[in-house]
Amino acid sequence: MSSEGSSKYLFFIIVKELRNSCLPQGSICYIEEMQYVSKINSEEHMKTLEVKSMRYWVTERTVQVDALQQLTKKEAELLQTLDKDKDRFKCFEDRKELDFALSLSKDSPVEVNVRGEWCEGVVRYIGGIKEPERQHPITGMFFGIELMGRHKGKGGSIDSFGLKFFTCERDCAVFVPFTMVQGAPSKEDSYKNGGDFNHDNNMLSDESNTYLFFIIVQELLYSFDHPQGCICYIEENEYLSQVKTENSTTLFVRCVDSRLIKSVVSVDALQQLTKKEAELLQTLDKDKDRFKCFEDRKELDFALSLSKDSPVEVNVRGEWCEGVVRYIGGIKEPERQHPITGMFFGIELMGRHKGKGGSNDNFGPNKLFTCERDCAVFVPFTMVRGLPSKLNLGSKCEQNKLSDQSSQYLFFIVVKEPLHSCDTPQGCICCVQKEEYASKLNSKNMTSLVVTCMNSKLLPKVMSVDALQEITKEEAELLQALDKDKDRFKCFEDRKELDFALSLSEDSPVEVDVNGEWCEGMVRYAGGITELDRQHPITGMFFGIELKEKHKGKGQTDGTYRGKKYFACGRDCGVFVPFTRLRDSAPKPLDPLLPWKGVSGYQEEPLVVGERVTFFTDDDRGRHGIVMGLEKKQGMVYVLVSTDTHEKGEDGSPLSIPLQCVIKEELLSPDRLEPCMTPNGEDVTFSLGSMVEVKLFEGRTAYGTIRWIGTLPGYDGIRAGLELEEDIGVSDGTFKNKRFFQCPYKRGLFVRLASCRKDTRFLSAAPPDAAVSERNGDRGADELVPGRVAPLTSDKVLKMLMGDMKGIQGHCNSCYMDSALFSLFSCSSVLDSLLFMSVPQEDAQIQNILLQEIVNPLRTKGFVSEKSMMKLRKKLQSSGHCPTFTTDEKDPEEFLTLLMSDILRLEPLLKLSTGKKVQESYYYQIFLDQNHSLVLPTVRQLLEHSFWSNSLRLAEVPACLILQMPRFGKTFKMFNKIIPTLELDISDLLLDNPQECILCGQLAELECNNCFVDDTFGNTGFKQLCGKCSLQVSEAAFLSHLLPNAGPCGASVSAVQPLTGQVPLLCFTGGSRIRWGILPLQVHSHPKRSSHKPSHLRIPDGFRPSAIPPKEKLQLFAVLCIETSHYVSFVRHGRCPEDWVFFDSMADRQGDQDGYNIPRVQACPEVARYLEMPLGELAALNPRDMEGVAKRLFCDAYMYLYESPRMGLYH
Repeated sequence: MSSEGSSKYLFFIIVKELRNSCLPQGSICYIEEMQYVSKINSEEHMKTLEVKSMRYWVTERTVQVDALQQLTKKEAELLQTLDKDKDRFKCFEDRKELDFALSLSKDSPVEVNVRGEWCEGVVRYIGGIKEPERQHPITGMFFGIELMGRHKGKGGSIDSFGLKFFTCERDCAVFVPFTMVQGAPSKEDSYKNGGDFNHDNNMLSDESNTYLFFIIVQELLYSFDHPQGCICYIEENEYLSQVKTENSTTLFVRCVDSRLIKSVVSVDALQQLTKKEAELLQTLDKDKDRFKCFEDRKELDFALSLSKDSPVEVNVRGEWCEGVVRYIGGIKEPERQHPITGMFFGIELMGRHKGKGGSNDNFGPNKLFTCERDCAVFVPFTMVRGLPSKLNLGSKCEQNKLSDQSSQYLFFIVVKEPLHSCDTPQGCICCVQKEEYASKLNSKNMTSLVVTCMNSKLLPKVMSVDALQEITKEEAELLQALDKDKDRFKCFEDRKELDFALSLSEDSPVEVDVNGEWCEGMVRYAGGITELDRQHPITGMFFGIELKEKHKGKGQTDGTYRGKKYFACGRDCGVFVPFTRLRDSAPKPLDPLLPWKGVSGYQEEPLVVGERVTFFTDDDRGRHGIVMGLEKKQGMVYVLVSTDTHEKGEDGSPLSIPLQCVIKEELLSPDRLEPCMTPNGEDVTFSLGSMVEVKLFEGRTAYGTIRWIGTLPGYDGIRAGLELEEDIGVSDGTFKNKRFFQCPYKRGLFVRLASCRKDTRFLSAAPPDAAVSERNGDRGADELVPGRVAPLTSDKVLKMLMGDMKGIQGHCNSCYMDSALFSLFSCSSVLDSLLFMSVPQEDAQIQNILLQEIVNPLRTKGFVSEKSMMKLRKKLQSSGHCPTFTTDEKDPEEFLTLLMSDILRLEPLLKLSTGKKVQESYYYQIFLDQNHSLVLPTVRQLLEHSFWSNSLRLAEVPACLILQMPRFGKTFKMFNKIIPTLELDISDLLLDNPQECILCGQLAELECNNCFVDDTFGNTGFKQLCGKCSLQVSEAAFLSHLLPNAGPCGASVSAVQPLTGQVPLLCFTGGSRIRWGILPLQVHSHPKRSSHKPSHLRIPDGFRPSAIPPKEKLQLFAVLCIETSHYVSFVRHGRCPEDWVFFDSMADRQGDQDGYNIPRVQACPEVARYLEMPLGELAALNPRDMEGVAKRLFCDAYMYLYESPRMGLYH
């Protein structure tokens, strides 16, 4: 029987002498696990079990439950190697040899008894050596030992026992049971002399780390149930298997107080314990005492906080005596069948209480610590308490202990939606102990974690690592204050409110929502206000707000919640709220501390607490921070600065900097420069979204977009908040901890509005009356970039191509051209041959513009202006190809066909076979018949359906495949959503390409066109079959199909010839013709396929039938989409699911008729989420609910672009 089968059994050893039974003490027995479960469920009080003995055949024997002791499978296999039952029981009772054998692994050094002599050797094999008896689930486990050193040649075999188990020299191997193996001398000394108790404790301690512990928290229903307060445990792997395989309401657990037979306990009756809690509670004799201590927890929490040398008071025969903790751990010989023993405290009595103890430092024969005679006691935790000075610390001390406990945990939030109703919901807060997480992290492939859900009192759950995102303890406490999981996830995803809450501290001014009204207030308290749930390390963090001024009296408290005082304020002037009901108050300038004289040339201004400054030291270029205060030392003024994290990763900490080395950050910005004006000297009016530039210093100009205009607290004049294009700013849109706009860190800069001027990159030196001609494209071209430039890699895309004024700038209905060129050339080189192939002189200028002014600038600078695009459009128009290229809207396929066919004369990308002739094209328009059954199709399904309905095949593998999705005009879409196929397998679409059978995977010889829509073998797709996997119902029908001009009487089978051992070939003779035909065997025997007429596939000459048919796959690299006559594109810049960017050449606009379009490239990793979503869920999803721009990819796809890595035209 297989190892997998044996795992379904429970194993026992008979530990009592039985009367009227043929099973002696020491016999190994077993029972099927499901039979054991049904026995428990069917009987109120199980006294007997029907078990099978390993000594006898299948006959079951009835044995009393108290005569059985459970074994692990490995223990049963080891004991089974012994011939006599009394030897088995002796080894089980003593366990030294058995435990040593359990600790061995391959390559362990040992000594083995060879004919009475102990010889050195190394374990090479552990397992069965005899053929297992089929009626029993296990066989004996022997040790294969290779003899070493001077003992070589004393063995009894080469390396086998009738079978080959390991390799060694001749007569250097022995196979023995575990009783003939002992530790090598160095190990044996440690085993014998190190103290049996300590050694065994270490073994048990290591073993206990693989268990989960629980306490029964419900009253028993039946007399045979485990009582309330009983400590139970289960192996972690066993727990995981039970949780993963079913959503069960019960668990198989073992009770520490009873025999090892498993018991079925309701999940609701269990509460998880840490190992240390279980060991502490196990010292108590009565279950009701355990439950009382667990429920109250004061004594238990105090015991958990103790460590060696902690001063305590201990109850010695009714008297409380002062002492010091000297030992914490087990003092009894641990029972071998249980992973833990009780944890006692060894206390050394001190002062006037010396001599009142009961020992001098040892318990039994074991020395646990050293002290004077009769100055030691060993007690459970209920007989220990803190010294009098520590007894009345109150709830604050208790909260501190709980806070310390919470620091031992890591916290996570569930970020993926559950697949089943019983799964942990998205937004749920979970935790795991740091030690447990660290042990899991050391494993090679950590794909799941056992976590505790903060919203549930149920047992830990197994969660996929991909579904969890780590959060800080403070974030977890803030989010835990919210009632609904969906609200938590929304706040975590958006983060604005969460980040604001994390920035708050006591006395921070805020506005708070009180019954729908926003009231001014001050933060007076931040922390928990609800009783901490003992099984969870944290509680929700609430904010205690004192209402100010006109809003006084609108609150509900004076700082008290449920009888506990958290802060002091007037009656009805306080509220306790979660962070979602807070927002930033209007900024108010702080009073200056000291006047100071800044950089030479600037007027005297005060430094203000909270102001951001830059300071310079000898060892770096400059660092940033916030003013915390000023101080005088030795006649000099120093600024206390709380620093940001240094670039080298050093922790930000307060520094004392000389005043002359500090400068305000806004003084480094250009708000003190002279106002700049347009080249013609006219005044400029700016608004939000205006593209501007500011001169930082000589030779350095910064470009950005105005995101905010207004006044800053404490400063005169109108200021502008800029989002810069580069990381040369000083903030993220905040000023003195007040947020005015949102932008990435180091992209924000506040300047005087008068310091801004229009972005000269998009201005013409022409006078105002030239604006009309300028709009029509009479502008100079950009700087030429000659040569060959490789496509953008994923790193360069993220670094150079993201943001506004990136990509190709659109102008006057050019979106079809912009999106097509961006898709083809930004990250792919498949059509780069267009740029370098030889063309006629009259078209060479178009090729040069395309290469040097569009493709190369795009790949080097990440931006192509509308000037270059207009130059290309005008050249196409002047060359006589189309008179409306500079004005009218067109389609991408029209432009690409003109470019590739008429101008650059590229050989057609696509060659299609109709069976009789080959047609050529540059793209393929997908057409579908009206009888298709597709609802949520993939690109592959659409392409296969179109090829099938039109009887087409690919004559060769295309280097670039451009597919146009099925539409009725530009507005009507045939499908609401189309699923992108990232890797398009075209093997079935190739003409004369070897195919594999869809059933057996062998070389296919037939293809059935009628089976295409047969859903037995898949919803759609071509069906190729080998001869064995097809069938015709009768010889006559087969003959008529093979010889349509000869009746069955005129045809006869004259010879049979095998075809490479696959299917028989029959030679049919009819009239003067002789034909060979393949006899189909299986698929077409079904009545509904009896009328099908499979056609023969042509196998290329020289292709071996035994060879694996090759696969041809194309990679998706871009998608063009259209909505309301506007084209945009999605481009893949890497092979990761999230490597997508979205490009819109006219994403925004500056100005009206005389303005210009702003192109934008943005990352869209949200696409990956929907590509991985189950089809049923995706079909039901409302497009309006899709995140970001993903809706446009799935709902507005117009053209898909694929490339063949193997057949690329450019290398």
